[in-house]
Amino acid sequence: SGTAPIDSQWQLSLSDERTSGVWTELMPASRPSARFSAASAVVGDRMLMFGGQDSSQAFLNDLWLYDHANET
Repeated sequence: SGTAPIDSQWQLSLSDERTSGVWTELMPASRPSARFSAASAVVGDRMLMFGGQDSSQAFLNDLWLYDHANET
């Protein structure tokens, strides 16, 4: 509903493709800052996220890896 990114992380768990799933908020010890326009890719149980922009529209130059199988 606005242009500022939201500073929280969520995980969507799907039981099958016919259900809407369950959202769970994640509270990791280390996590990416709030951002928008980041590039991401999913490879197996892992998701990579690179860059994007912060709320002041400054470009970010960081890479994050989330391992769904280990929840890290």
